Amino acid sequence: MLRDVMLVGAGAVALALGGCSSDAAEAPTGDPPAALARAGEIRGRDTWKNGVTLTGTVSIAPGAVVEIAPGATIKCADGAAILVGGELRARAADKPAKITCESWNGILVANGGKLDFEGVTLENAKAGITTTEGALESRFVSGAITSSLHPLQVAKKSVLVIEKVKASAPAKVTAAEVSMSEIRGSLKASHLDYDAGANEALSVKDGGELVLEDSIIHGTGGGDMVAAYDAKSIAVRYTTLKGAHCGPHIQGVDSLEIDHVTSEDNIYGITMYKTGAGPNVIKDSNINGGAAWLDFQGDHGPVTMQNVYASGGNEILKGGPAPTITKATAPIANARPRD
Repeated sequence: MLRDVMLVGAGAVALALGGCSSDAAEAPTGDPPAALARAGEIRGRDTWKNGVTLTGTVSIAPGAVVEIAPGATIKCADGAAILVGGELRARAADKPAKITCESWNGILVANGGKLDFEGVTLENAKAGITTTEGALESRFVSGAITSSLHPLQVAKKSVLVIEKVKASAPAKVTAAEVSMSEIRGSLKASHLDYDAGANEALSVKDGGELVLEDSIIHGTGGGDMVAAYDAKSIAVRYTTLKGAHCGPHIQGVDSLEIDHVTSEDNIYGITMYKTGAGPNVIKDSNINGGAAWLDFQGDHGPVTMQNVYASGGNEILKGGPAPTITKATAPIANARPRD
């Protein structure tokens, strides 16, 4: 029997997974035909075609392979989830597939499991994709995670690679909810378009690592677009961060690289409260903040800012040692995502 834990928001919901040994469970009366119903544990190989409906927690056992067919629309009962102990994959970039449910818990890649998606949209998942400690390196390309409280959750000792993905928070987030993506392992992202709304976007913490390239991370002033809390490393290149409280908010990172980045239409262009031995380099970038383009406080390792076009509010320099700053006299034209 496969058991694991799915993180939803700040808490954890234990998913006790067991059940049937067949590839497709019998559907309860009134549900879709058995051929289109999935519940319990899946062993061996299975293909989810258009019309498949998920009920409860559907677990893909170690060694099992499930493929989502191109063009398929997968539905689910309220509260459903997918736990991947084997492999879940799709090759649907030319004919996109989707999993659409009014409310479900999303996909969790368990220890030894693997996700390999091309061309899939996940709609209304509380936690879009979660990788747990010990999951195999997983991949998500040419897809979307829409209206999700936690589009991406990457646990320690796991790696998630994403490319050409759109992600968004729900249009409404209640006072009792928190929306963000949390990275404690390694996230390698390129061509990510993330609409955080009034929420935080990417929060890298507890030794997590982020490489973010050719992306647009945007919001409506409520949270920070890239935040580091005792992270191991942050590298943001050729990316736009806009419409936030802070573009980057650095509150603990061993090393930092910001290269050809535009942080604009933010209250603070960049906030830096703690950095390690580095290297910590910000170069060839446009940093704009209404209150301050730079808020630099706390204790730091050496920080170098080269060819930075600063605009908006003044800099706040209360931390030390003070950064070495070389300013550009005009905006950096190519500090944006590359084609």
